[in-house]
Amino acid sequence: MVHVVGTNNARLATMLRQLAIYHAKDPNNLFCVRIAQGLTHLSKGTLTLCPYHADRQIMNPVAVAGLLTFLVSCLDVKTSEYLCTSLCTHAELHTVSRKT
Repeated sequence: MVHVVGTNNARLATMLRQLAIYHAKDPNNLFCVRIAQGLTHLSKGTLTLCPYHADRQIMNPVAVAGLLTFLVSCLDVKTSEYLCTSLCTHAELHTVSRKT
């Protein structure tokens, strides 16, 4: 294991790259590692996966359905290749201030 200096995201990204190399021959495990890499890069601050509307008081039912679809599809990795697009239903740009 290589000693990584930096943020927790950098450490996690390095560990996931090593896992991707280790699981290169098993497509199911590699698929899960690639999803984890994508979610790690998503969490760097430009996008957010929030099921609430902009005022944070009302929950968006389409966003919740997309999140639950993704979570349930993770139970069966072999058939969930295309269901990862359900994450797009609640991805939105992360802004510092939403008040107008």
